[in-house]
Amino acid sequence: MGRAQFVVRLVAFVLFHAPMAVAVYFLNREMPLEGGLYEWARGAFGDGVGFMVAWNIWAYALSSIATPCAPNNGVAKRRARHAPGGSEKAFRRTLLIVKTPS
Repeated sequence: MGRAQFVVRLVAFVLFHAPMAVAVYFLNREMPLEGGLYEWARGAFGDGVGFMVAWNIWAYALSSIATPCAPNNGVAKRRARHAPGGSEKAFRRTLLIVKTPS
């Protein structure tokens, strides 16, 4: 991307990252509580909004963790199919073994 990428990152820093850092700085000075966004939202808007903020952070974290793992599933599936004697059924059995807690 070259120059375009530099411009996009510069705009993102100026319009998003810098104001966010300033907001976090002032919020932390006003309410120095452990818990970050959840505690700030709960303190300012009540338990309901605090719960929704925490729930959204949890959903975001879950999707962030799952996203990099998704391509690996396809790679494993292709390897299982092309392995000697490999099949979709063998791949599913492997997943059951891997996913089953010990």
